[in-house]
Amino acid sequence: MAEYQRLLSDLTDEDVCGSCFAVTAYTVHTAMGGNAAMERLRDRLHQRGLKLMLDFVSNHTAPDHSWVQEHPEYYVPGTPEERSQEPQNYSQVGDRVLAYGRDPYFPGWCDTFQLNYGNADLQTAQINELLNIAKLCGGVRCDMAMLILPEIFQRTWGIPIAPFWPVAIPKVRFEHPDFVFMAEVYWDLEWTLQQQGFSYTYDKRLYDCLREQQARPVREHFWADFDYQRRSARFLENHDEPRAASTFPPDVHRAAAIITFLCPGLRFFHQGQLEGYKHRIPVHHRRTGQTAECRITTFDNYVTSVRIT
Repeated sequence: MAEYQRLLSDLTDEDVCGSCFAVTAYTVHTAMGGNAAMERLRDRLHQRGLKLMLDFVSNHTAPDHSWVQEHPEYYVPGTPEERSQEPQNYSQVGDRVLAYGRDPYFPGWCDTFQLNYGNADLQTAQINELLNIAKLCGGVRCDMAMLILPEIFQRTWGIPIAPFWPVAIPKVRFEHPDFVFMAEVYWDLEWTLQQQGFSYTYDKRLYDCLREQQARPVREHFWADFDYQRRSARFLENHDEPRAASTFPPDVHRAAAIITFLCPGLRFFHQGQLEGYKHRIPVHHRRTGQTAECRITTFDNYVTSVRIT
């Protein structure tokens, strides 16, 4: 709330609309024109040589997803004892205890429930979700894609699972041959997911080395195989990271931008990055309203002031 109030001095409860990573269904809201509007947008972009990419949240759903009531077996179960001992990781739903979605290093995300990839029917249902999403767009960014790797899932939940991505990706591409899969991935598992079929993977290691101003690790990072390089998504900020304009001193920012965006791979630019925004806007916000001053430094050292609203 403190972060929200710094951005919106007139913050109300209505301004916090919930998380876009707590998905109830992969359909376009009627207020945005429904699926038909999304299809028209996709087609107009395609006519201009562009692809529309949407998010796919593979690890968990919102608590009010229809599966919670209709298919509770799709979720990781808990026990009353686990809920009592770890209230940050489990919740009571009727006569059942379900686990919150999480990664192995942090408490659960209490606005989500954890999908159980040990259930073969759940894997089939998720593939069908991807096939439906693929009718609306040209690619997906897969949120925290490494969490459903068998070794990670086993470590987190103690449940053995069959690999999902090497099955799901070919099935989608059989119907949509040019469909793009991009993985949000950490913990040096980028190459693993590339080998499982992802077109691109987040390059968090390069970002971390640049932020820490470590020249030698940056240089050595580019010794990796060219196939790995060209399938890496390079960025200086995203919705999770602080703004680049507030993270990097101007000279370092310029050098980091040259390295990041002139090397092989996909260039990932975040909303507001090119304008030099300095305040990260939480994904839970319905609006932004606080006006702030920021400075943009470009490659020719031209500095301008802009207003952020």
